[in-house]
Amino acid sequence: MIAKTRVALPPKDDDRENGAMFCTAHVGDVLVTVTARAVAPIDARASPAWSANSSTASGTGEGRMTEQQQTSVAAASLKEIAEKEDRDEFGQRLVDWGLRHIAARGWTTEDGTRTRIYLLRFDTAAVADDRFHGVLFPYTGPAHRMTGTENVVGDETFPEAATVAGVQRTVYDEAEPRGAEHDRQAYLVSGDVLAVVLQSRKGTAHAVPFRQTVVLQSQLLG
Repeated sequence: MIAKTRVALPPKDDDRENGAMFCTAHVGDVLVTVTARAVAPIDARASPAWSANSSTASGTGEGRMTEQQQTSVAAASLKEIAEKEDRDEFGQRLVDWGLRHIAARGWTTEDGTRTRIYLLRFDTAAVADDRFHGVLFPYTGPAHRMTGTENVVGDETFPEAATVAGVQRTVYDEAEPRGAEHDRQAYLVSGDVLAVVLQSRKGTAHAVPFRQTVVLQSQLLG
């Protein structure tokens, strides 16, 4: 069951010069949109690997990660990418295009479904969209293979009615034949923030909890 509590988000800065920003940007602490308990199911338990990384964020927007914690989260995010060459390329892209902030949260539900969410904040919306989402996550499949996945394709079954205004979305499913785990992926862009939603489960990763997670994260970003 998904918690229905909503949280107050930092506002988008509509006063900044659009000519310079190309789009509105989020201000305040981006951590609030990934650590909010509204995204995780009520029965979920936080993944131990993430506890240190998210310990400074209370979900109210008051906590901030230290530079060391952000470095740890960035390293964890790169490990999600299967090939070393792709990890190096993505890591260099983050450096070249000015990653400003990264946050993450992970949890596991009673049926063994593992969820990881990463939020990456850049200098402008143009960078998040044109240099990352638009280039690395086309509809046909992601540019980099994620660890544990084989044949990842665009998810044509994701309902259009679940679209959230102001959020661009690319969703993938792992086609058969698969390995021990079934993986689902979503990449969301809102303003200067790119969100990565990964969900895995042995056997079958069910569509409904994945869609709920993607939609709730989209609502927090939109």
